[in-house]
Amino acid sequence: MKRTHALRRSSHGPLALTLTSIALAGLALTGLACDSGEGETGLPPARSGAESPKPRVKAAGGVGELGASAERHVGKVLPISSAQIGPKASGTISRIAVKEGDRVKKGDFLFALDARAQRLGITQAKTALKSAVLQRDEAKRAFARQQRLKDRGSISQASFEQAENMLKAAENGVKQAEVSVSLARRQTFDSSVVAPFDGIITQKAKTVGETVTMMPPTTVLVLQDHSTLELRVNVPESALRTLEAGKTISADFPAIAISRSAVIERVMPTVDPVTRTVEIVAHISNKDGLIKPGMYVEISSEAFEAEAPPPDAGGADADNPDLSLKPGALAKAVAGSDDEAENES
Repeated sequence: MKRTHALRRSSHGPLALTLTSIALAGLALTGLACDSGEGETGLPPARSGAESPKPRVKAAGGVGELGASAERHVGKVLPISSAQIGPKASGTISRIAVKEGDRVKKGDFLFALDARAQRLGITQAKTALKSAVLQRDEAKRAFARQQRLKDRGSISQASFEQAENMLKAAENGVKQAEVSVSLARRQTFDSSVVAPFDGIITQKAKTVGETVTMMPPTTVLVLQDHSTLELRVNVPESALRTLEAGKTISADFPAIAISRSAVIERVMPTVDPVTRTVEIVAHISNKDGLIKPGMYVEISSEAFEAEAPPPDAGGADADNPDLSLKPGALAKAVAGSDDEAENES
């Protein structure tokens, strides 16, 4: 038995030494690879979110490729003049003379309501006017008779004044009847609606036979002027250094591959505290009608990234010192003013 155990120990010894040697060699190779730090893993190095490349925006159709530093600001196109046209009185639509896409001039007929009731009103007002004229004429004759009797002393002063008052009332009745006729004619005229300005019909909301009301107002047609459009864009507040009313900027329309010059009409007086942007409003000519309201438009930051003029070195005076140039200038200025006050005292 002792000899068997001895044989087993002698046979396992070399094997254990061999395995131990292999393990130590593997660990040594691994350590060398880690220490070198120059091994290639085959994967690109990870990039943080701040180092990711910014996308380049290219204007479509020959508008041009922007520089890597230029940013694009998306705006919206709106009509300067837009009117929701409704009736001037309640009634039923009897005729619509235009359709969507039609161009109209100021004063052109658009639609009309059923005006039969208004025409009957005119007839009724004219009849009342005739009756008022007859009553006035009769009052004039009665007053003339009373005038002659008064001159002869045949009637009292009270009877004469009564005839005079009846004449005045009849004359007022005629004036009231004339106003009623004018009002009836006006109501008939209001049954027809005309274009308030030159433009294009962009929406037809009602059809013939539908009932519309003045209050609440019912929209029958939408009329817009597309000859000059309004461009609204939000830009960073830093653009306030260079942007001002009257400056020309370039607007790109990728959908139709054109660029147009727009003139800034006004810069809004407030800055959005959330986005730190300010809205500018520009006008752009559209005589050819290629640009449509609602189109996608882009403004390049190059329009307002020009360097602002340097501050005037001699612009600061004793009353208004420039304290924003050097750190601690404000504290020094305050201390200096205190010293001057002590010396004066």
